[in-house]
Amino acid sequence: AAKSILATLGAFTACSSTLTIVPGAIASIAVSSCNSQSAVVGTVLSPFVSIVRDANANVISGATVAWVVSSGGGSLSSASNATDASGLSPSTLTLGTTTGANTVTASTAGFNVLFSATGTVGAANKLAFTTAPSSSGFAATVLTQQPIVAVQDANNNTVTSNTDVITLDIYSNAICTTA
Repeated sequence: AAKSILATLGAFTACSSTLTIVPGAIASIAVSSCNSQSAVVGTVLSPFVSIVRDANANVISGATVAWVVSSGGGSLSSASNATDASGLSPSTLTLGTTTGANTVTASTAGFNVLFSATGTVGAANKLAFTTAPSSSGFAATVLTQQPIVAVQDANNNTVTSNTDVITLDIYSNAICTTA
């Protein structure tokens, strides 16, 4: 931005010619906003926003910031972009389909900052055998391999908050179908 220097001594003043002041070299990248989010798997989060500064804390515009999903899966709206006039660079994470921790790294000029998000389980959507029963057995005896059934969301994540009782019945046909 164009600036000038004003010198004052009592009633006397002098003004320098126009000079341009620019920020120094990139010295840091930090979280600006929207870190530590939590949402149901598959959700589009609010944009992660990083800020790039020089050693004197001046913002740097036009710096290229690379965005990478470091862990947990999902996808980003931008793999790389330039900082705006305020030194800000955004990228939006769409959480993957697996519950748990997600991290995203924003990098520029050898400096990195981590953003985090947690994918939580969705609403109950189906039942699934997580352990199949024995394929055969004798009447009036316990099956060798007991079945285990779980309530799952649409992405096959186990819904642990379900408190309803699951009923297992022997189906009279050789093959059953679900509705």
